[in-house]
Amino acid sequence: MLADVERGLWTPPAQRAVAEPSIPTFHEFASAWLEARRGELREASIADYSWQLSNHLLPFFHAHRLPQITVAEVDRYREFKVREGVLSAESINKTITRLGQILAVAEERDLIPRNPVRVNTRNRKLRARLKRPVWLDSAEQIQALLDAASELDASPKARTAGRRALIATLTFTGLRIGEATALRWRDIDLARGKITVGRSKTDAGLRVVDILPVLQDELTAHRATVQQAGPDDLVFPTSAAAAATRTTPENASCGPSSSARTNCSPSATMRRCPPA
Repeated sequence: MLADVERGLWTPPAQRAVAEPSIPTFHEFASAWLEARRGELREASIADYSWQLSNHLLPFFHAHRLPQITVAEVDRYREFKVREGVLSAESINKTITRLGQILAVAEERDLIPRNPVRVNTRNRKLRARLKRPVWLDSAEQIQALLDAASELDASPKARTAGRRALIATLTFTGLRIGEATALRWRDIDLARGKITVGRSKTDAGLRVVDILPVLQDELTAHRATVQQAGPDDLVFPTSAAAAATRTTPENASCGPSSSARTNCSPSATMRRCPPA
């Protein structure tokens, strides 16, 4: 070889091209990210994430390669969603949070130099207005609410009853809506004036709530009107009473099933947002 070099006959071997790792688009990466999380999230959460991606994040970022999602692009997305006028500030912020979650994984895998959503996070999001709390601070307001519930119960179009008793229970016990709708008649002791809350959870979560006389009258009247008032029957069943008896709010989906939402997959057809 040295002799060939001296005579000028040697030529170096062709250099092998080093292929750079393929950088996925946001559509590809986000779809894989969501699919990987299906086993660890509730169905309702998966449906919510799919909705945020398919209807808001992917239409804007779907063709971006991950490094192209910069701080400026995140700001451009936020400004576009404000001009679009479809989502509230709080909802826009939730989609940006989801974007940040996805890009955090990309950063961990060295696909992007930094997560743009985490750069001065306050500036990436909108200032959401705090909702003013609504208080029932007079007997007249409580009575008006109960009377309105009675009118709804009496309506020919009503598919179920018990609104008045449910409103009374929420008002006079302080129970959360999920706790109230999970109550079964075995949880209510009208004779002793006690409600046991949290039977379906651990013993540590059990608590007993006193029933005020006014609520005792409401629940007694409600029980006399329902068709199913056995110990295992729901106190406030839905129109599908049989299904409600088998399903508690803890395992029921509070929104449309994921199959009813737009599927977030690389093959999904996405609409483009108009240019900002």
